[in-house]
Amino acid sequence: MLKTGIEIEDDLFVESNGYDGAFEKVRRAGFDAVDYQSIATGNKINKMAKEDAFKELSLMRKAAENNGVEFSQTHGLWPVDDTTEESRKANFPNYVKNIEYTSALGCKNLVLHPILPMSWRGEISEEDTLSLNVDYFSKLLPVAKDNGVRICIENLPFVNVSISYMENVKKVVRTIDDEHVA
Repeated sequence: MLKTGIEIEDDLFVESNGYDGAFEKVRRAGFDAVDYQSIATGNKINKMAKEDAFKELSLMRKAAENNGVEFSQTHGLWPVDDTTEESRKANFPNYVKNIEYTSALGCKNLVLHPILPMSWRGEISEEDTLSLNVDYFSKLLPVAKDNGVRICIENLPFVNVSISYMENVKKVVRTIDDEHVA
């Protein structure tokens, strides 16, 4: 069944209304799904210890369910520096956390930006950029499978970066060839 959704964030809408109040307002406004942005970098949930975050996410999920609202998707880590091998390794645990938190909300879809080895200023080469993305998302795949979450690679508006184009995102997805990466 088709759902109608709206984006929400902890630091704005949810904080000022509380969980029950926020999801009641979402439902009264005619929405039955939300795109949850607040598992991204720097938000309240990511600043908490993992155990505390899971408690908060459980409360949020219950409030949403009580109001007939589901989490259609979440958005992960951003902004992010993935320009070096070291920074990509340092970011990996945060991506794992994004997957786990998405699952804790009962959500099946996590939107992640592709790896941009030269940020949005350009790239090493199209082939190397696509290969790097296949490798990185393949490493996240076991975590996504274990948590029942689909990683949805987002295309971006950077015209000088090949992975921004949908055709190249599809190449990465088709190369990985698993239902947990879209």
